[in-house]
Formats: sequence, structure tokens, C-alpha cells
Amino acid sequence: MKRTATTRILTLAVSWALTLPSALFAAGDRGIDVDQRYPDDTLVQNGGPIYDVTRPPQGSRAAKGDGVTDDTEALRDAFDFLKKRHQEGFMTGAGNLHLYLPNGTYLVSGPVFYRGDVALDRGNRPNAENQDRRHDILRVRIIGQSRAKTVLRLADKAPEFNDPAKPQVLLSYQHPKTTFNKGPGHNILRNLTINTGSGNPGAIGVRFQGARRTDLRNVTILSGDGAGVCGLWMPSGPMQGCSIDFSIGGFDYGIHVTKLNEAPEISPGFEHCTLVGQKKAAIRIDNGGTSIRRLRSDQTQTGATALEIAGDGVQVVLIESALAGKKGIPSAIVLTQKDQQCVFVRDVVLGGYTVAIQQPERQPVPGPQIAEYLNYAPIIINTGAPPRSMRLEVKETPIVPVFPPQQWANVNSFGAKGDGETDDFEAIQKAFLSGKPVVYFPSATYKTGDRIRVPAGVQRIELLGTTFRYEHPHNRGFSIGENSQQPILITDSDGHISTWLHTSRTVVYRNMTGSLWTGARAPVETFIENCSQLGNHQSFCISVQKIWGRGLNNDSGAGSCFISNGGTLWVFNFKTEHHECPAFEVKQGSRVEVLGGCANAAQSGIGFSPMIVLRDAEASITMFTDHSAAFGNITEERKGKLQTLRHKELPRRMTAQPNLVFVPLYISGKP
Repeated sequence: MKRTATTRILTLAVSWALTLPSALFAAGDRGIDVDQRYPDDTLVQNGGPIYDVTRPPQGSRAAKGDGVTDDTEALRDAFDFLKKRHQEGFMTGAGNLHLYLPNGTYLVSGPVFYRGDVALDRGNRPNAENQDRRHDILRVRIIGQSRAKTVLRLADKAPEFNDPAKPQVLLSYQHPKTTFNKGPGHNILRNLTINTGSGNPGAIGVRFQGARRTDLRNVTILSGDGAGVCGLWMPSGPMQGCSIDFSIGGFDYGIHVTKLNEAPEISPGFEHCTLVGQKKAAIRIDNGGTSIRRLRSDQTQTGATALEIAGDGVQVVLIESALAGKKGIPSAIVLTQKDQQCVFVRDVVLGGYTVAIQQPERQPVPGPQIAEYLNYAPIIINTGAPPRSMRLEVKETPIVPVFPPQQWANVNSFGAKGDGETDDFEAIQKAFLSGKPVVYFPSATYKTGDRIRVPAGVQRIELLGTTFRYEHPHNRGFSIGENSQQPILITDSDGHISTWLHTSRTVVYRNMTGSLWTGARAPVETFIENCSQLGNHQSFCISVQKIWGRGLNNDSGAGSCFISNGGTLWVFNFKTEHHECPAFEVKQGSRVEVLGGCANAAQSGIGFSPMIVLRDAEASITMFTDHSAAFGNITEERKGKLQTLRHKELPRRMTAQPNLVFVPLYISGKP
């Protein structure tokens, strides 16, 4: 894995006239590239989950990727294959399918998506009540071999992309008729460049959507001549997950988080992103909440705003970022309303812009640096708490190497059946003891009668959309008992797979459903990215543990969603759901910082339940609530004394939905 300049167009030709804090030198896309290749036995025609668009299964056309041949119909065949799998049973056959693009330039002349009407699986047929809220496909996983050499390119002057008033999407994760997809989990876009060509002013690069376990990383989106409506468009809910290491060049808007209707559940995160040469705004947010970290925006040539906050009830967190504008442009960050919009800004530097933040009926916030700014008063129950955020240490997720196919161990080659009925524990364990640094699971479902012991030499566990079945719930997953200086990446499960940590080895948990149980006695660091259904047990974040969580999602239904039981927990965007569930329970001397996210109270009639519970611990939390039920009390207990901040004391998000609230910044202070 290496870091490269993503493209010459995106090189920041900015001579900063101010001194950047050292923490900001890493702002922007880090240009990480990989050479992601898969063994032949992972191909669909060999019983695996990988649909190689240049070597498709029988009945589909092969893409050429030569930059000359029109590959539109071949790529649509790949999407049709995914659609068919979805309709046959999206929880089984489509559960582990990946659309893979080897290195090459895939020239297309039209939109890349499946043909026909909205895809519905057998259990989600439309009726009179849900015609406008249909389900669509999910588990759309598009993976390129390498970001620099895998290119999806729109032909110049393509007829369907010539009208900005009727924009057209080049690569879409949802059907044009879909306004809300109840469960688009585990959507992935990795390791490629998307170029909308020249002479296509009506082009949108990517329409992206995804709920839990959604992952966009190592991606470049370009307009060949700077024209186009939007680079990355997020118009429909639900939308979660943290997108990491990507660049966008050109377009009216680099990123547009908007709404096709009043769909809830919008809380994406963006980290290490570079946006260059937009005409209107680098980022525009119309809906929900967005967390942004280490953004580098260069609008010195076009004069665009860096961040436009335009919708009702929008909450934005922006930290550790660098914003360069054309000299004389009024504002880097613009809020369009005098209230019902919440912004938290920390460690941001500016160049060129006249002022940093502009909001109606408020004094402008000057630049060129913002140490910390909040446009609402902080929420403080303990009068001794300082009126500022905690500033926990932030560590970047370790980069785990990508290994060539000959260093991958296929569990099926060691006797595993992957039929969901045979106990495959012994065969899987042999694969882990084979000495290969990568172990992978090509079949959809494996049954195991015991926990799989992970030796120190294994550095990647590639689940490829696999799920496990268990004889006993405590035997579900992996046991890490051998220490190693090398971190281990466990990635891309489809169903619930748990991991037990018994050493101080660093673990990267990415796009997983399942719990992390910590039994280690030595200090342990854990990095969690875009994972779901974890955190609601007492050993999630204990005293020896530090966790950095990005894009966390827990739909617990009972008990607290995330429990910090003495450890240190840093969270960058999250989502929780259901009822009677505190989003965060912080206790036993824990230190917790939450920078953006959404607590959904999806079921009405729950009353004013606690949203945050703190007991003899320290927390700094900014977030908001969604859906319609009343939800949002904060309880703080110190040495047996309990105090409660009522829901009605928090700022309202939207007049039309009075139960929804902001938590601009809750600060507990030290216990």
C-alpha cells in the first residue's frame, strides 16, 4: 500500500500566508493507493463472491477496460446480475457479491446502473402505503484494483449529460425513482477514479447511499473540464458511514448532502478529503448532520464557498481542516438561517476568505484561525466543567498491507464446506495456522462450533461478505490471544461475527457486524470503522482500552447502545436507533468524546428517556436526534448525586418537528 498524488488537477497550488498548526499538515486526502487483487477461486463462476467485470460469469458481457471500447452495456450486465441476486433473496445469494474492476480505463457513454424499474426483493413488494418509500438494492460493493489505474470514464459530450437542469448520474447506488431505501446496508466504493469527461455540464459523478457498514475510501472523482453538477451526491436516506481518503475536482458542488424528500437518518462522516475547484461550494449540506475532519478545500481559482449549510435542522461538525478561498470572497462557511442550524468548528485555518463563518443576525466569526467555535451555548450540568470540548487524542487508523493473491489462504482449500450446515471449525483453524498473512472466506455462510484462534502471523481476515452460524452464541467468531507488533484487520462481514481480545494487539475492525469483547489486561488500542451492532455490553471499552470509532452504528433495542466502562472512547459520527435506549452510557472514570452523529427514536410513545447517561466519568458530546418520538434527557451522576437535563431544555432542531433536538456540545467536566 502506498501514498501517491491522486492527480495533477488536485495538487493544491496554494501558498499559505499563515502558519498551519502541525496537526493540520495531514489535512486532506492522503493519496493512499493499493493493488487489490483476488485469487481466481474467489470468482463467481468458481463459487466465490467476486464478479470480475472483465471475466464475468456466463451470460454477461465482458468489459474491455481499454479506454476505447464502450463498456456501458457490460457494466450494466454486472449491475443486472446484482439485481437478480437481490431479487432472488438479498440476505443470501447477494449477501457476499462484489463487483470488481481490474486496472484499466472503462469508457462509458451512459449511466452505469441496472436496467428497468426499482429492484424489490421477494419480501418487499410495493403497496399503496410504500410506493414512495420502496426498497432498492443493497450490498452494492464496487471495488477497483487500484485508485490510480482503475478509471471509470464518461465519454466527452455524452448526450444524456448535457443539461444541468436535468442532471444525470454516472455511477448510481440507487434507482432514480428511489427516495428512501429502508435498509441499504454494506454499500462499498473503493480504489478507483471516476472521471465525468469534458463537455458534460449535467453530470453527477456518483450517487452514493448506504446505511450501516457503508464504506467509501481511496476514491477520486473528477470533471475533465471542471463542469458538472456534483461530484458526490447523497440525496436519500438512510445515509451513514464515514468516507475516508477521497478527492473531488471540479463541479458546482464537490459534495452535496441533500434530500429528495423529508427522509430521516442522514448522518455521514467525511475524513481526509480534498476538494478543489468547485464553482458554488466545496460542500453543501441540506439535510441531517455531517461530521468532517481533515478537509482541505482549495477554492482559490473559482471563488466558491468551502461549506454551505442550507437546510432546516442541519448539524455540522468541522475539525482539523484547512480552507483556502479566493481573495475577497466573503465567507468560508455560510449558514443560511439565523437558528435551527448547529455548527461546531475546531482547529480550522483559512486563507483568502474575508471572514470564517457567516450566519444571519449574528456577528461574523473572523479568521484566519478558529480554535473552537459553537453557535449555541454549551450544555453544562456540572457548573465546574470548562466551557470547551475535551480534545481527546486522535490517532489515525493503522494502514494494514494488501498482500498478493498467493499469500491468501482459502478456508475452503483446507476442507471447509461453507454450506451453513457442516461444522467447519477444524478446517478454518487449519487455514489460520497455514502461515499465510491473509485468510479469506469465499462462501456465503460458515458454521463453527468454537471460536477461531487467530495466530500472530495473520494480518488480514477477509470475510468478503460471509456470515457465520454457531452452535452456541459465545462461540461466534475470533479469539485474538497471541500478541504481535503488527496490527490485524478484520473486515467485511455480512452477519454477526464477534471478536474476543485477550492481548494488547492492535485491531482494526472495518465494515463488520458484531461485538468486540475485551479481556486483555495490558493496554490495548482498537480502531473501528463503519461497524454495526457493537458496543452495548460491559466489556466494550474497559479501563485498559482506547477505542477510536468512525461511523459507528447500533440499533440495540434494549440497554445502552455504546457503553464505556472505564476506558477511553473517541467517536467520529454515529447512529443509534429504536427505543428506551441511551445512545451513550459513560461510567467508571471513562473519558468519552463524540463528534457528531444521530440518535434515532424510531418508535413513538417512548416518553422522555435518557439519551446520555453519565456516572462518575468525563464526556464531551455533540449530536442530534431524529425521527418523531420525544427523546433526549441527559442524566449526570456524581458521587451518588443525580442531576437531569430535560429534553425541553435542549435547542429545537426544526419547528415542524418540536421533539427533535440538538445537543450542540454537552460537557460534563472531570468526575
